Amino acid sequence: MPAGLLLKLLHRLHHPAGSSWATWARQRINLHTLHGDVEGAHWDALRSLLPAYRQLTFVSVRDGATTAFWEDTWTGGQPLCTSFPALYSHVARHGASVQETASLGLTHFLVPRLTREAAEELAIVRDIVSSWIPQQGGDERECYLQAENKSLITRKIYRLAVSTGSPCAYFSFVWKNHAPAKVKFFAWLIQNRIQCSVNLKRKNILDSDTCEVCKRLPESADHLISGCTFSQSFWRHIGWDPAAIPPVSQLWELQTQGGAPARSLPTMFLLCCWQLWNHRHNVVFRSKSPNLRHLLLECRAAAKLWRWRLPALQRGDSDYWSSLFVM
Repeated sequence: MPAGLLLKLLHRLHHPAGSSWATWARQRINLHTLHGDVEGAHWDALRSLLPAYRQLTFVSVRDGATTAFWEDTWTGGQPLCTSFPALYSHVARHGASVQETASLGLTHFLVPRLTREAAEELAIVRDIVSSWIPQQGGDERECYLQAENKSLITRKIYRLAVSTGSPCAYFSFVWKNHAPAKVKFFAWLIQNRIQCSVNLKRKNILDSDTCEVCKRLPESADHLISGCTFSQSFWRHIGWDPAAIPPVSQLWELQTQGGAPARSLPTMFLLCCWQLWNHRHNVVFRSKSPNLRHLLLECRAAAKLWRWRLPALQRGDSDYWSSLFVM
């Protein structure tokens, strides 16, 4: 499941109104750690996103039962683990709640023999704990990216993700592409998270990871794009050497072949990958037989539509690509 949707589930857990799932889950987990009577890859993924979710939220603490003392932002402008790194390095159990820490005392969660710097920070943090007064009611968590009804806005998460940090080569290859948004998302996931048979078997969803198209080899992302005998026949038909196509984790290293115009290469290459993925879906879910002619027709129709997604100076390139997609 995409990270944005998992973050929405995390947010729903903290704002359960109207959600039977969130109400059920809160009865079985510690909300500030997500550990409890729940297991599976889904919950492992949610737990792995807790640090990211905490960076997007701040808590108004009341009883302190669902607020992580060190990792949540609840006093000041940043979490205590960031404000007091020396002392945090001596914490023996992460994820303790504010309520637990105030009740049992700070030293209960620390290893013995603090460094001088950690001891100095301990004195400050003790003052913070002593100044906190428990109140009636549960803690209230707010998010910078939530709507008025407290639902998380995935669109804002996406914009934040693609607008921060230093873009890597793969980032530029995907997100500066002129393909439709759903195809960009597919290209981003295909690095290691696309739901091919290898990944589904690893999650115990499928018993076999054999490719449904060629019936020979495990269906990994690399196999789908250039390793399957059917995919290879497609690339050879349009004049490309499938062996020259880089692994999916390095698609930005793609080099033009057969005289294809380099300026529109990233966009049109993703068009081919997307259509190979859709063709695979037809085989797996609609019981269709592998059909090169049908795949070429779909590519040709898409190339004509995508013409208007290209910058004006590149639109003539779609005629070249369309000419490749014929029997």
